[in-house]
Amino acid sequence: MFNRIIRFTMGFTQDRGARTGLEILQTAVYAKFASPTCYVDRPIRWNGNPKEEVKWIKRNCTEDARIDTIGYSYGGGVFHPKLVKALGRAGLKMDTVCLIDPVPRLRPFAWLGSKVKAGECRQLLTFMQEKDYPRSSGVRLFEGMEWAKNAIRHDLGPPIGHTEIDNHSGVHTAIIDALSEGPQP
Repeated sequence: MFNRIIRFTMGFTQDRGARTGLEILQTAVYAKFASPTCYVDRPIRWNGNPKEEVKWIKRNCTEDARIDTIGYSYGGGVFHPKLVKALGRAGLKMDTVCLIDPVPRLRPFAWLGSKVKAGECRQLLTFMQEKDYPRSSGVRLFEGMEWAKNAIRHDLGPPIGHTEIDNHSGVHTAIIDALSEGPQP
């Protein structure tokens, strides 16, 4: 049984072609944190089934396991909110959430509530860019987190765009530092 899981969720086209920044980050996180008690997952697709993820966590992790998530693009904007809901229904909470330019799916009337829901967590990091599309429209914090000092937003302006932000060394360093904080099983 694992005491910690670090889960990555990729963007729309990240499983095609050359190695991505998210995969490079996952390799660095694996080298630093993977152990018999800490499972570092390979990036999963943004359109995966969050209920299946929760079943896997409940089957393979201890009840008080630390759950850390890192989502990029659609992985942060589409899959992550669904995972938050599925974890909540199962009575599980996340420890560290890192959202790298999370992009919600555009739907009719999306402008009414297009911000990504971060969910309840101990530590939240968001990384945004405003150079090109697709572009995140922001992150809606869990009620009560609006003023928390552990909700850290990094705005990376040009020349960093959507396709470069997941491979930015500052993003990788900040995420690894955040994963090193807090309870280490």
